[in-house]
Amino acid sequence: MRKVLSAALIACMLVLLCALSVPAVRAEPITEAQGAIIYKTIDWHVGKVVGDNTFMYGTSTLELTGTFAGTATDVWKQVVHADGQNFRNVLTFTGMVGDKSGTLTFRLVGCAPGLEPDVVWSGAWTILHGTDDLENLRGEGTWGGMATDLQYSGYIEFE
Repeated sequence: MRKVLSAALIACMLVLLCALSVPAVRAEPITEAQGAIIYKTIDWHVGKVVGDNTFMYGTSTLELTGTFAGTATDVWKQVVHADGQNFRNVLTFTGMVGDKSGTLTFRLVGCAPGLEPDVVWSGAWTILHGTDDLENLRGEGTWGGMATDLQYSGYIEFE
């Protein structure tokens, strides 16, 4: 009798463990994101110079195409070192992602070895939050290219 109860208990525990290990089904699948970033205007200012470092700040207006289709305002800070630049931006996007519309706030970080048009810039992007239909959109990826031909790629998903 004890062996039967023990076997039944073990079988129940195995069924329970198997049920707990089944992954949750996502409401929306992870989707690849890709497209272009087109600068329309750039307004920049030099804040201060400390040794070989120049601290700059500004705003830009952009057009995004591809997965993110719309316009954006980019508020940025930049440190120009003797050997390159570091970017830290907050990008506010308004537009469409597929058939959903709203506003997204992105964090962009990156670097570039100079401001010349043929210099390659690169970095990463992360969605911080969204509004309206894009409220639950999450994602991250990379961006890069020459200043006049920036591309982005990564993934997005609705939570």
